[in-house]
Amino acid sequence: GGGLAAAGASLSYNSIDNSANTKLFDNNIKVKGNNKGDFSVESENKSNLWGVAIEVGANAEVSVGGSVVINEIDNGATSSIASATVGISGTNYKSLNVLATDTADIKSLSGMVSQGSKAAVGGSVAVNKIKGDTSTELDNVRFKADSTKLESYSDSNILTLALGSSVGGTVAADGTVVVDNNSRN
Repeated sequence: GGGLAAAGASLSYNSIDNSANTKLFDNNIKVKGNNKGDFSVESENKSNLWGVAIEVGANAEVSVGGSVVINEIDNGATSSIASATVGISGTNYKSLNVLATDTADIKSLSGMVSQGSKAAVGGSVAVNKIKGDTSTELDNVRFKADSTKLESYSDSNILTLALGSSVGGTVAADGTVVVDNNSRN
């Protein structure tokens, strides 16, 4: 707060960029004895992000304020077997599993309060983006198994709250904008 004018801003920028990759390449894997278990190639990627930006401005005459929160997650999970031989001689595997799991969650809060006896102006913005690829692959693989499972799982959630409040004796204006983008493959 101040006598004639008050101005304030709050910014929160958060970013996660990662991947989990498992690849079995150019291998010869054999079952020994009576081992009839599972053979698995798995990758798992989990990301959680919290972003908060809050601004409060108060003054006797004029107050201007705003808050911005930006959250970005770029995740991926890939599991693959390529140019390999798995369990061809002897007893075969019970199952051959190639699994990839990728989950991402964003929770964000952007808020502002602006108060002035003559004028108050404020704004609140929240931008959230989740993107990434999840895949499984068998490429040029010879195998002997009772069953085969290729599974790719991707799940993402965005929860956003953006608030704004301006109180002014003569003029009061505020705005709130939320942009959520969730593009997953």
